Amino acid sequence: MYTRRQFLLGSISFFSAAQTSAYTFLLNKKSPNQLLLSACTDNNNKHYVTASTVDGQLYYKILIPERAHDSMYDVKNHHALYFGRSPSQNIYIVDVINRSLVKTITANKYRHFYGHGVLDKTSQYLYVTENNYKEGKGCIGVYDINEGYNKVNEFDSHGIGPHQLLLLPNQKTLVVANGGLLKHPSQPKKILNESNFNSCLSYIDSQTGTLLGRYDCAFPKNSLRHMAVNSEGKVLIGAQSYAGDPTIPLIFSHQGESTLTPFKAEEFIWQSHNQYTGSLAVKENTLAVTSPRGNIISFWDINTNTFLSKNNHNDIAGLLAYDYPTVEIPKASPIKTQFFASTGQGLVLQIGTNSVSSSFVDSTVIKQSYVPDIAWDNHLFLAKNT
Repeated sequence: MYTRRQFLLGSISFFSAAQTSAYTFLLNKKSPNQLLLSACTDNNNKHYVTASTVDGQLYYKILIPERAHDSMYDVKNHHALYFGRSPSQNIYIVDVINRSLVKTITANKYRHFYGHGVLDKTSQYLYVTENNYKEGKGCIGVYDINEGYNKVNEFDSHGIGPHQLLLLPNQKTLVVANGGLLKHPSQPKKILNESNFNSCLSYIDSQTGTLLGRYDCAFPKNSLRHMAVNSEGKVLIGAQSYAGDPTIPLIFSHQGESTLTPFKAEEFIWQSHNQYTGSLAVKENTLAVTSPRGNIISFWDINTNTFLSKNNHNDIAGLLAYDYPTVEIPKASPIKTQFFASTGQGLVLQIGTNSVSSSFVDSTVIKQSYVPDIAWDNHLFLAKNT
């Protein structure tokens, strides 16, 4: 089994990483048209934040002192934001035009970041999941971009260990996956409440911090971590299991129900995820979920909450859905390119899906690029100048 610390240095053909051609992805030399953002680690265990073209050509690769986790793009200011991996104290801000690190946000005293954040639609406020480890509770930090990313507010996440947070389509409500795990940065690998933790989904008013709803995970020792939200506000949630049973559900949905709804699949499907989900992305009625520990990407019907299919890819983790193809597909082909995915072996995959029937989705790799000596980290973000 390959991991992010073991690299496949073989005969895989790969696209040139020359940065010169990346200038074609600038509009009037002011902003990027389309770039993939991710963190990575090389085979000397050095860590970077990167942007690359959809064809696999590096646009920049900037050294940082730690692993980063998720990223996002501020189109208004042409800034790429990279969140240090928990329990990081840092968020890294890169000027995409000049390809330079321009600022590092540092967590307040007795706080650390969990690796995720979200921007409001005006690109004024940045909301970040944080650990108040002095009091043993989660919180949401609010940073004003117009004031140089100063922290201007903080409110309760209404749970412990908030991991990913997203804004619902109304752009007013934050949804937070509270993982439930109590940790301290002095012992980052130790779960302090392992015998009794409570993971939950919370909805919070982004203006006031008021709790609008909280829904506990019904499966003990399931830690809710990552999410995707469709255009209608349906929330899809992925879990990581700390239970001994590898057959319990790891994927849930929520949209107004009194409880979280588990997805349905045969026990061997849950076993194949190896008690772990990574990134989630939704496109129309199809949810894609990566499992780097299970070495699979799985596909699910969000209308029926049922399993569709899976493909095997070693150490696959990063994932995003996109709205239009970046490669030419014959008009007669049933394939629709819908997802990008990345692996710990330096691959970026364009995955096409085709609804073979109402209960099955066929998926295939339409195109792949490879950057040698690189292990992509857990998440991908598509920066577009829109």
